[in-house]
Amino acid sequence: MIKGLRGEAPFDGGRFPALPWGGKRVAPADVDRIADWIDAGCPDDATSVAVELAPGKPAKTATVKVSEIAEFAVAADGYSPAADAGEPRRRMNIDCMSEPQLERLRRGFRRLYDLDHWPEDRRNYNNQALIHQNHCQHGWERFLPWHRAYLYEFEQNLQDFEPGLMLPYWDFTMPEYRPEEPDKGRIIPNSMKAYLTEEAAETLLAALDPAPTAAQKKAILALAHDRVTFTSQHSFFCYVISNIGYAAVTPDPDNATASASSTRCFSRTRSGIRCAIRPNIPRDRRSTRQSTIITRRPTTSPRS
Repeated sequence: MIKGLRGEAPFDGGRFPALPWGGKRVAPADVDRIADWIDAGCPDDATSVAVELAPGKPAKTATVKVSEIAEFAVAADGYSPAADAGEPRRRMNIDCMSEPQLERLRRGFRRLYDLDHWPEDRRNYNNQALIHQNHCQHGWERFLPWHRAYLYEFEQNLQDFEPGLMLPYWDFTMPEYRPEEPDKGRIIPNSMKAYLTEEAAETLLAALDPAPTAAQKKAILALAHDRVTFTSQHSFFCYVISNIGYAAVTPDPDNATASASSTRCFSRTRSGIRCAIRPNIPRDRRSTRQSTIITRRPTTSPRS
């Protein structure tokens, strides 16, 4: 919202006009005041306290633990609690979440995936994805409020199974993502990248035909042991070819005419199954279909 009020990208007129749409521009000083209010946790008059420091009296230095500061405290459910009763809870940066916090988020997603067995349950992941596919508002003033309401309902569905769970936010302007050269940055959060589990690595090694050499086997097991992450299945299999030296993989037949950089790969195994890696938190309906470690070869190639 602040970027929109300031007329910064993507609200600089290139994709969207500056906020408010159809209204009078907000003065820069007022935008700064709104930004400060948001950063302070959106306090109301009852929780705002003016503090005046007496001139000439230096402040007394005190040492405290970070965990004792309310802003950084962690509630029993693994999420930062509200500073005081009645104040909004703070969302977490997904790149700053701990492994237990991420696992709790994954559990919530998995419960929605499980609901896909009950098509009439509006909370199942497939129904939620179809809402966005068929009804999402883009390119006009309903873009922001519609998606805000959509994410709020999705979060409530997660909370049915993981009470208090909050959807994190993704700050893609962090230095790790190299906004000035995004193709050379992290691309997506590490928690969203795929990795090979140790169980899946053993299954993969047992199924590969021809069998990998001892060195190749060791290298594949190391991928799982060290939890090396990949931005896509394509990058995983290309790593296996280029870095490990196991070349018994072929391009996806659906992309026979695609460029080498965009051609997907799959592995050939003795039992005729495709071997897939496991996404940490699948980003959309297509990726959830490939969250299974080993999936049988369908009549058509799998979607990326």
